[in-house]
Amino acid sequence: MTSKQEKREKHTIHRTQRVKIRGLIMDPPSGNGPIEVCVNYQADWELIYKNPRILVKCLVESCETLLTAKRMSKSGLRFFAARSGNCSHNLVEIQVEQGEVEQDAANLVGGGGPEGNEHLWMKGRLLKIAQSLGAKAVVEHTPTRADVFLPDHDIALEYQRWNTNFARRTRQRALVGAANTIWMFPWQPPGPPRTQARKAFNTAVFKHGGIYVAVRNKDNPGELQRPWEDSSLERTARLYASGSIVVFDPDLGALVRKSRSLAKVLNQIISGDRILAKTMVLRRSDGRTEQARAGYCATTLPESNRRRRNGDETRCRLRARLRPRNQNRLWIRIGPP
Repeated sequence: MTSKQEKREKHTIHRTQRVKIRGLIMDPPSGNGPIEVCVNYQADWELIYKNPRILVKCLVESCETLLTAKRMSKSGLRFFAARSGNCSHNLVEIQVEQGEVEQDAANLVGGGGPEGNEHLWMKGRLLKIAQSLGAKAVVEHTPTRADVFLPDHDIALEYQRWNTNFARRTRQRALVGAANTIWMFPWQPPGPPRTQARKAFNTAVFKHGGIYVAVRNKDNPGELQRPWEDSSLERTARLYASGSIVVFDPDLGALVRKSRSLAKVLNQIISGDRILAKTMVLRRSDGRTEQARAGYCATTLPESNRRRRNGDETRCRLRARLRPRNQNRLWIRIGPP
């Protein structure tokens, strides 16, 4: 990267604005008391822009600042601006492009165009999953620039739809407190990669522990869904993790790649039950095993395999403690050097 490009990138990064993305609806149409809303959650966003007279205030109970929903014209980023009053509670930073115009959500046709809706929906769903697991979660965390940051676990959750310098961004996050970055990418159908982004995603997933995420119908997992386009799908939409996720198949006597509930996988990662390390994985295509960096639950392995791996994992933990925190890993619980 040239110095001119670095200056341009640095200039872009520092063009930010501090806003709110969460608020409290005092008079929801359902009448069921105050409810917390987040602009990145599609159902919440539709509730807000379809009911322009709805009363949204600051999350802090004693604060009387009233909020109004807005969207940036170019990036599509959503946020709350002060309607009356002013406060600095629960602010996050968003990147602002040159020529951006703040648009009132009530005046947007259909609540805004499709640009960025998938990413925004994913942020909202990741936040809700983390909260359902009992983890403290911060959406759009300013220091790490993570989609969702889990401060008690030093974990950054990042959903990425475009190719980027994953190693550099992981190191940058590690320097400001996110020791572990879990990179997630839109699920890709089987077949050879046809784009540079797909090749980069495959490398991140199959060599470094990234995770492919699919949005599927919980009642029919073979059906892919797009709830950011149709909020009626919120009831059935569930996230499933695959790629680096492996489980022990007792019939085959080996670790194999399988799709699993992302909520369950994240819970296992947070608790330390699912670990990322080099291990032997069976390829179903030809029945051969290959060494790969994959996330597996050691407690599900046969006792003989567990004893052997436990020795490796103990050494890995020791090496992990000795390594500097700005290590180049996509998500790390113990992984070897």
